[in-house]
Amino acid sequence: MINDISAAHPSTAPASAADLSALRLRMRAGSGDRHQRLDVRFEGMHGAETPAVYHRFVAVNEACHAAIEPVLERSRLCDVLLDWQSRNRTALLRRDLDEMAVAPLPRMAFDYDVAGLPEAFGAGYVLEGSRLGARYLHRMMRKRLVEPAFAGVSLLYLASADEPDHFRPFLAQAAHVLTTEASRDRAVAAANAAFDLFLETERISRSVGGAFPADVSQGF
Repeated sequence: MINDISAAHPSTAPASAADLSALRLRMRAGSGDRHQRLDVRFEGMHGAETPAVYHRFVAVNEACHAAIEPVLERSRLCDVLLDWQSRNRTALLRRDLDEMAVAPLPRMAFDYDVAGLPEAFGAGYVLEGSRLGARYLHRMMRKRLVEPAFAGVSLLYLASADEPDHFRPFLAQAAHVLTTEASRDRAVAAANAAFDLFLETERISRSVGGAFPADVSQGF
């Protein structure tokens, strides 16, 4: 497949700032609509009166990470990013749910074909990006822990975002693979498939009734 053979092993050559910027802009332009729709559905989470929206946020992330991470572990992404398995966050998300006594959501399969590296990088882009965004959420949610309503909130997944930044190295390796418009299109399509899984899982999270406490946020 295009660009797959040349990226069989991690590249040590640094990607140029221009290449990184161009790739990031392309991924944002191609998947930004879905990303924004997902963000809107959890809007106001850190300012809500109760942790109900946060509970759903963790449950949705746990279900989606549990679906996508094993697929990527079986892909060739692990041949390029040798530490990929150490970046997995499903276990932390499950511990958050257990600590808060929140039931996990039903699993949906992520059956998008990520055998090609462009597709694997596209799906991985969504997970790496979510961890990058978790840094801000961690700072905001940590401030709420002093409030009685938030005393039982678990922030293990969000806290892991304070570890060394993997997003830039991820993009640097992706830039060595996604060197043509066709390969970038393939990555965008896979990213959109991953975002679609998040969006559908979030929709399901609002229809499970008593699985979550009353959600006082009404704008979803």
